[in-house]
Amino acid sequence: MAPMDEALARKLSRQIKLLNFLLVFFAFIFIGFFVVAGIFAAGALQEVRDAKSTLNSLQGKTQDTLNVRDELCGSSGSLSTLLKAQSDVCN
Repeated sequence: MAPMDEALARKLSRQIKLLNFLLVFFAFIFIGFFVVAGIFAAGALQEVRDAKSTLNSLQGKTQDTLNVRDELCGSSGSLSTLLKAQSDVCN
């Protein structure tokens, strides 16, 4: 082999090694980014599910607790009698 061919072969070998290193390096960064993004997405999804569950629970409690019309119109107290007689709230 001529000296020029050996120099070119060494130069190409170094360039291929550098290219290989860069590909591996960026592949690890790319994979790491998606792993971290997946962890954050899973955490966010869990937070959304917890919030939805809490809201559904509060909605049920609110409906049961604040059903004022049924409580007033269904009782036999003086206010209930007044509402039935003088308003159309209980109709």
